[in-house]
Amino acid sequence: MLFRSVTIKKEIDTFRTVWNWGLTMRWVDQPFPAKGLVYPKTDEKPPFMTWGEIKRRIRAGADAELLWECLYLDRKEIEGLLSHAQTKQGPEWVYPMLATAAYTGARRSELIRALQEDIDLKSNVLTIREKKRARGSRTTRRVPISSPLAKTLREWLRQRRGCPHVFSVGDEPLAVQTVQKALRRVLKNSKWTVIKGWHVLRHSFISACAAHAIDQQFIDEWVGHCSAASRR
Repeated sequence: MLFRSVTIKKEIDTFRTVWNWGLTMRWVDQPFPAKGLVYPKTDEKPPFMTWGEIKRRIRAGADAELLWECLYLDRKEIEGLLSHAQTKQGPEWVYPMLATAAYTGARRSELIRALQEDIDLKSNVLTIREKKRARGSRTTRRVPISSPLAKTLREWLRQRRGCPHVFSVGDEPLAVQTVQKALRRVLKNSKWTVIKGWHVLRHSFISACAAHAIDQQFIDEWVGHCSAASRR
């Protein structure tokens, strides 16, 4: 099995942390043996692309598995995906969760953590609980709730009275595996099966905002980008 350079680095960093703890506990007596480690070169990810561009590249011989990871949907395609999700059988939370991802650019993990208290339908603002912006700190960001999303959330939250989480099974928060399996189930046997995960909706939200000439500063604030690399 082949592993990407970034995966190898993460695993070694974890091992280094455990080793250093063992050194503090005097379970090992030597510093972490990192001298001479050489990581494989990383390949720059292809840019995000439209559905049409990906299909043209695949016809020309490109790696389909790699390219579909770079997909973003335009506004019409987002609306088509949401319409499809509404007609498919699946957990009742899937459609409102997809709509929230599509209209806010929130990450899958952020949607799983979302609490009802984070949604203000009077001011039409969603507060997103972050984990990636600042190491060691719990931060938040605020995203405006559009009219279509407000309608969806208002109807959904009427069914959720007494449940702290916006999306859950009973009072228990959703597991990542549960969320991913539910998405695959909703997309199965349709043209939407090329969508690899919830991150496509994040890419699509950002691209839709850029296409409507929304200032980059607002986009960065809404999606939590804090570096030029993330923005690219």
